[in-house]
Amino acid sequence: MIIASRLVLEPVAEVDRWPSDVVVPEAGWGMILASEGRLVGYISRSGSELGGEIFEADRGRGFGREAAAAVVEYLVVVEQVPRLVVRTAADALAAGKILLGLGFEPTREGEEYVWVFRVKSEESW
Repeated sequence: MIIASRLVLEPVAEVDRWPSDVVVPEAGWGMILASEGRLVGYISRSGSELGGEIFEADRGRGFGREAAAAVVEYLVVVEQVPRLVVRTAADALAAGKILLGLGFEPTREGEEYVWVFRVKSEESW
């Protein structure tokens, strides 16, 4: 479990309230709005590759930024993952803004962007 400001990120296997129209990811975290106990989205994980979705009714409230920052911090600090990757559609502007703000660097590959976050080693400082 990862605790953020307004969200509790629970491992997907422990989330029991998935909407019927959502394909549940095999691994990652469900984003639970702490004040309401309600699922507002998820972050999926496959190795060092991340994905996710904020459910439509909850978009524009900063949940994506809050959850992404908490997960990146957890993976870098606790699990010591040196590199993270996120793929987005070329027109996913909100996701791009979040990823840029977190230090991910984009590369365009056809109709999508591949965003990479690399942990800087002490030698590169």
